[in-house]
Amino acid sequence: MRHTPTNKLLMLRVYLGLLGTFTLFWRSLSHWFYPEWYHWLLAFESFDPSLVTIIGTTGLIAVLNIFFAALDPVRNRAMMTVLIVFSVAMAATYLFLIQTKGFPEREYANMTLLIVNTIVLIALYPRPTKVAGA
Repeated sequence: MRHTPTNKLLMLRVYLGLLGTFTLFWRSLSHWFYPEWYHWLLAFESFDPSLVTIIGTTGLIAVLNIFFAALDPVRNRAMMTVLIVFSVAMAATYLFLIQTKGFPEREYANMTLLIVNTIVLIALYPRPTKVAGA
């Protein structure tokens, strides 16, 4: 089975490139360089700067995963699967923290972004197709 290039594959690569760039700024750089703004925007009353810096650093794992998946989504389907599972797990974590630990309701925005991301990634997930004569 081989995968033939399609518009869907191009859309996926563009989406992953944009997602990686957005995630780099929204998750890592925001937590390193402008955490006050980020936490003000999401209505946190306070935050621990050390933990926020760690969040920014660990966010690089997701960012690198996204960029590597964008390079070749067909070969890197496993990375996309990890990203889908991670998105669902993070959305559930946000829901839990909002409902039980007093996270601000504006964090529903992050949860929504993760759910939308999951839907888009599942819809664009590259599946091998049979090629005539293969």
